[in-house]
Amino acid sequence: MQEGARQLLLALGLGVLIIYMVLAAQFESLVHPLTVMLALPFAMTGALGGLWITGHTLNLFSMIGIRCSSGSSRRTRSCSSTTPISCAAKAWTR
Repeated sequence: MQEGARQLLLALGLGVLIIYMVLAAQFESLVHPLTVMLALPFAMTGALGGLWITGHTLNLFSMIGIRCSSGSSRRTRSCSSTTPISCAAKAWTR
């Protein structure tokens, strides 16, 4: 039993490390991946709290909604222009 728990913790630690390394490569920063990784548990807590407050159950549709709302991190470069349309155009031309 202890061997299985130790292997589970090792797999969890390696998974978190790999996620951090991928995010650090995307953001080219060592701080931004931490903010993304720390925001997701708070989002999950808020989503589950919202389900509890409204009296809804955790079903397939709410799980899909929670997964979609957690989003995926995507590296975006800052735009020199102030209009969102030109920012979107720059993102599509990369």
